[in-house]
Amino acid sequence: MLVKRQRIQLPRTGQTTSYVDGDDGYFQAGNPRATRFVDNGNGTISDRATGLQWVKQPELIIPGAVGIDATNLIQSAEGNWADATAYVLADLVEDTTDSKFYVCVVAHTSDDASGTDTDAPNTGSAYWRETVWNADASTIAPAVPAMMTYANALTNCESLSYAGFTDWRLPNINELLSILDWSLNPAINPLFTNVAAVGNNRYWSSTPRAAAPTTYNWAIRFNGDVYIQVLAVGTETVVRPVRGGRING
Repeated sequence: MLVKRQRIQLPRTGQTTSYVDGDDGYFQAGNPRATRFVDNGNGTISDRATGLQWVKQPELIIPGAVGIDATNLIQSAEGNWADATAYVLADLVEDTTDSKFYVCVVAHTSDDASGTDTDAPNTGSAYWRETVWNADASTIAPAVPAMMTYANALTNCESLSYAGFTDWRLPNINELLSILDWSLNPAINPLFTNVAAVGNNRYWSSTPRAAAPTTYNWAIRFNGDVYIQVLAVGTETVVRPVRGGRING
């Protein structure tokens, strides 16, 4: 039986200018798909070349309980305040008694059956922290990205509920490299806005350094001098959650 194998083609780097015959811009080798990245309009970007889906602006969401800033702006809330509801890290609720929005910083179940909100945000409960909500994404100002250690990056990405999905994870180093655009600075498609706000910070990957897999992991910087490097797992830096792709197959 003839088996037809799928051909895998690497994407182009994005460089279209040739400075000398034989360089990248001269050949422009790779997949030329012009509409590779698609803004889904829900805070995510899909990559049609890899099948991955990315959080568009990680600094506008709150990934778990680490680095929460009361001035952060977010695009959507999980739901309204309710009794007898289980909450996990990063769940967002509106407390209608004070018309404010809060993020869950300690996983818990709201109580109690009598209807008394004994852990309601406006009581100063340790379960919640106030944040700012803005329903119109076009008016959201740049926010400071949450900084976190490698362990917290793993936990927060996997506990993230965003844009209707709960299967977010920390990307591996190949996945982060796949969204580089070497013709730009920052070296990433312009749909990924506000990357410059990250400054010199590196994005965590889930890929450990082979020589010291429990103490160092690979990370990548998109701004200025683009590079990948190893960081001690206790270093606090930024993340870009991803979902999709082929898993364990």
